[in-house]
Amino acid sequence: MKIIADPIIPFVKEAFETFGEVHCIPGRSLAQKDLHDVDILVIRSTTPINEALLDNTAVRFIANCSAGEDHIDQNYLAKRGIEFSSAKGSNANSVAEYVVSALLSLGKSFYQKTTLGVIGVGNIGSLVVKKAEALGMRTLQYDPPLQRKTGYRHFVDLQTLLAESDIVTCHVPISTTGSDPTHHLLNHNNLIFMKSHGILINSSRGAVVDNRALLETLEKKKISGAILDVFEGEPDIDLLLLHSLTLATPHIAGHSIDGKVNGTQMAYESVGKFIGNSTPWDPQKIGYIRPKKMVDITSDMDTYDALVHAVHSVYDIREDDCRFRVTWPHDDSLRQTLFDQLRINYPIHSEFETATVSLLSDSIETKKILRKLGFSLSTP
Repeated sequence: MKIIADPIIPFVKEAFETFGEVHCIPGRSLAQKDLHDVDILVIRSTTPINEALLDNTAVRFIANCSAGEDHIDQNYLAKRGIEFSSAKGSNANSVAEYVVSALLSLGKSFYQKTTLGVIGVGNIGSLVVKKAEALGMRTLQYDPPLQRKTGYRHFVDLQTLLAESDIVTCHVPISTTGSDPTHHLLNHNNLIFMKSHGILINSSRGAVVDNRALLETLEKKKISGAILDVFEGEPDIDLLLLHSLTLATPHIAGHSIDGKVNGTQMAYESVGKFIGNSTPWDPQKIGYIRPKKMVDITSDMDTYDALVHAVHSVYDIREDDCRFRVTWPHDDSLRQTLFDQLRINYPIHSEFETATVSLLSDSIETKKILRKLGFSLSTP
């Protein structure tokens, strides 16, 4: 059995060699000519899965190691009888922690008595709600499909969410059809409802936000700022938009090592099920050890300072912003290449639960919040 895999996927060769011969080709450069005798593809979101890639190939199964499916032409796969799986939820906690890092980077004024509007309350959005409420923030939630499914009455309409939130964060899949299309969900017509001091965060898909409309909104100072991890047309990103952002990162919100290994694990299990091979895969057997970290909280830190120190000791969004900004002065072609290189060579960072916080403070509030965010606590 021949398998083509994207080398950006951690441990992909070691894991999938259980099933057959593995060749690694970067996702953006994968072409039809590479697939004439290939049975299985193991990919991420940078590889468009469609007729142009798969026509006249032997591919029988697609294992998608990312949660999103907008790069997959499911109608074509069904027509060809090609099965596929996705790693939904694999990096949900990573993205939620990205949002927490972003929120705390905005300063104490945004931390206290702030309303966070969460658009999309699925695997990721529901975690964002829990973590934001652990920080003491009020949350507003918008998710029409989930509202129809559950009948829950705590949801609000989009205009209300935009008008009453100090910060808005997006966690929806991209879609252009159906009852609730999300392409350009935020656009010229509704960004105007946001507060003038409002901040927009998008770590879902670039086209959920009309990037041109956002740029105009920022240039006219209709909102205070925006934090984007995803962009329309990436890696070909509007440079004017980049320079208008509060923080910008190169589509890495879900890139904690925990989230990426979860994606590999889920893809491995789906391939095993497809071919009838139930051999388990344990990443620890090939030397993977989850990074551990000790964080000291001193007695002179108030709750906000303690949270910032703990969170940013594990993941600091500002470091990713700095690495990304270094690439912006280059010409368009090199900038696009460097965008992918930042993702391929992304530094390893784990999630909050791998960190133990040593508290020299007796603050009950600090302890409570840290536990709710997922940290382990060690007290003298």
